[in-house]
Amino acid sequence: MDEVDTVIIELHLEYKTPIKPDQRVEVAVRIDGLGELSITKAYEIRADGDVAATARTTQVVIDGETSSTVSIPDEWRRWIKENRDSDTDSVD
Repeated sequence: MDEVDTVIIELHLEYKTPIKPDQRVEVAVRIDGLGELSITKAYEIRADGDVAATARTTQVVIDGETSSTVSIPDEWRRWIKENRDSDTDSVD
């Protein structure tokens, strides 16, 4: 298995307020669950500091050649466990 990737298999999105074009938008992401084959992420989308939406995705790891589901690679699992309790990452 040379190349692996993730695929979203489930997405839940809850809108709370509209986002206007002139607002500054930030997305905070955290790992909310780590299984043998899947990773669950939670998202908070803020517009000018106010929560505009929340989301949750479940992703599975797949083999790039066969598109078959595979276990989360050990190096990914180590990185997630080491960084899971750190501050939430934001992307502008």
